[in-house]
Amino acid sequence: VRITDDDSFYGMDAKKGSSVVYVSTLSGSVIRTDPREKKSKQEWSLHENKIFTVSINPGDTNYFCTASLDRTVRIWDERNIKKKPIHQMIHGLCVSGASFSPNGRHIVSCCNDCRLRVWRTEDLKKGTQIDNGPEPASSLKHDTRTGRWLTKFKCEWDPKQSNAFVVGSMDQPRCVEVYGVNEGSKISRIMRLRDDYVGSVQSVNLFHPTLNALLSANSSGRCHVWTSAEVKEA
Repeated sequence: VRITDDDSFYGMDAKKGSSVVYVSTLSGSVIRTDPREKKSKQEWSLHENKIFTVSINPGDTNYFCTASLDRTVRIWDERNIKKKPIHQMIHGLCVSGASFSPNGRHIVSCCNDCRLRVWRTEDLKKGTQIDNGPEPASSLKHDTRTGRWLTKFKCEWDPKQSNAFVVGSMDQPRCVEVYGVNEGSKISRIMRLRDDYVGSVQSVNLFHPTLNALLSANSSGRCHVWTSAEVKEA
């Protein structure tokens, strides 16, 4: 995929079991590419500002959501992309990330107004609503004020289950925080991971797809691997 010199890539997601990839850009567009197709590239202008993340719904891959500097999360149907999205969720400040859970039942967003928000996708099926959009099923205060020099936080779901995600933290001593979403779609913190070797903000975090482990990294490129006792003994 090629873009103009004054543009850049920000987020990416791929359809499971296919060669389709979605990429978000600084200019506010999403590029869909599939090398198997004759017309291998499609580009849609979906926001006026940069799109930090794009996430495909694993439960129905026709749908995807975008999180943007313009303070919105928007949901789109690739079969019928128009100027207006299916849903638009207004936030207080820029949204550094939004993603579908592994089963597609929830969307979590991370916003610079220091809130984590969760929506139930079944609530979004009750009808198209633009304006300020549907209210989240739950939200929780979380310090996301990373400043201009640190990578902005975004929530990453655990692919081994559909009710837990990890996100960076500004708390002292430095830590990584894991949150859960219960059957009532309420967010609660499950654990904080701390260690004497971790003295900086862990901005980028990702669960291992099969093991009980996760990787965290800071803006200087230093990585840490966190594992359970069971993984260490294996």
